[in-house]
Formats: sequence, C-alpha cells, structure tokens
Amino acid sequence: MQTPGDDLLDIRIDNKVFCDGNGEQVRVLRGICFSARAGEVLALFGASGTGKTTTLRIVLGLDDAFDGHIRRPTGRVGVMFQEPRLLPWLTLAENLRLVTPADPSSSGIAALLAEVGLPGAANRLPRELSLGMARRAALARALSVDPGLLVLDEPFASLDPLLAATLAEAVARPARDRGATVLIATHDLVQVLPIANRILVFAGRPATLAADTRVPAGAGVDALARLRADLLARFPFMDANTRSETQQERI
Repeated sequence: MQTPGDDLLDIRIDNKVFCDGNGEQVRVLRGICFSARAGEVLALFGASGTGKTTTLRIVLGLDDAFDGHIRRPTGRVGVMFQEPRLLPWLTLAENLRLVTPADPSSSGIAALLAEVGLPGAANRLPRELSLGMARRAALARALSVDPGLLVLDEPFASLDPLLAATLAEAVARPARDRGATVLIATHDLVQVLPIANRILVFAGRPATLAADTRVPAGAGVDALARLRADLLARFPFMDANTRSETQQERI
C-alpha cells in the first residue's frame, strides 16, 4: 500500500566531487535540488561536462559518493544509458524478456520494437545492429519494464528529426498512460519541448541549477517556439550544444 509521497522523486545534491588525474579534487555539482511527481517529464540540459550524466547516476544509486539525499518513486526503474549495454549473446527479444515483469508475448515484443523504429528485429543479435539501432533497442528495453521511474541519457542523440519525434512520443507514453516519472538528459531541445513538463538547466563550474522552467500544458507550436527562443537567449550554450548534436553522423 502506497503512502503519500510514494510517487515523489526528490533530489538534493549539495556537493559532488571527483578526483582528477593529478589526484586533485574537482567539485562538479553544487546545490542541485528539485522534485518531480508522478506523470512529470523533466529534461536536463547543460553544456558538456556540467554533470547531467553524473546526476542520473546518483539518481539511479550507481554513485553514492555525494553529499545530499535521493528519494525515488516506488516501482520498477527503466534505464537507457548512452551506451546500449545489450547482452551480445541474446537476441533483442531475449534481451527484453530478461527484464520484463512478466513474460511478454511475441506480439507484444514486436509491437514495442516497432514503436522505437525496429520492426521485424526481434530475432536479431546486437552485433547485427548499427549503433543507432542498438540504442533504440536499449530504449525498448527500458520501456519494457513498465517503469515507475524512467531515466534516459541522450535518447535522441544523432537521430533524424522524424525518428527522434517518434521516439519522443514513446518516451512520453509511460508518463501519460501510467503516471511514470521521466528524467531525460538531452541536447535535443526541439524534440523534448513537446513532451516535457519542465526544463532544468545546469550551468557553471561547479554546476548549479540555473533554471527550472515549466512548459505550459497543451502549448502549441508557436508557444513552444517562443519558449525555446527565450531559453536560447538566456543560455546560448544550449544552441551550440544542439548544433553540435545535429552535425554528428546520423545513425
């Protein structure tokens, strides 16, 4: 039985340091504090090296060497890392079956793979996929666990706009249909704005939370364009990051 607050993601990172190659401590995060409730989609933006991936690792419990606290929603956690991390000796269907709460039907797996742009790929091995296809398979695996918390690191990296839009809809589905909390680190402001409830901007060295901007519910194309223009005016590095992403090889 859930108690009030069981659906809350609450993050407070007072201080996070790494040791550099010379053994010197480098402070990378300071005063990162935000919460998210069931059904919210939060997008994390920041220049390279501002600790977005580190924040996700802390949220997932993979890095506990920090000052602060993390409270996660109840339920299963779906994760997509920047590297696909598929088991190479298993087919895509077997990779998905390995993590699902119940044994899914072949048609259910096929539908999930089709949703991420991999129709007919259930029996393929990871070595038979391009990097972009493997990343989409990793997204399907994260979605297949019926997550209460979905954590994604650059899910739209280097994808063409049409495919990225399709994946964005797949990412938003757990929040919309099942009340999952979704946390995304991304450079793709164009793709994430239509599905995000809030945009969190990391800036500075060490990084702090420079902005927590709410995306108006039901905002149309013009309103989203104005919000994007406002964010880019306030944080020019976001535009530079987006251009860098779109100039990468499409995969």
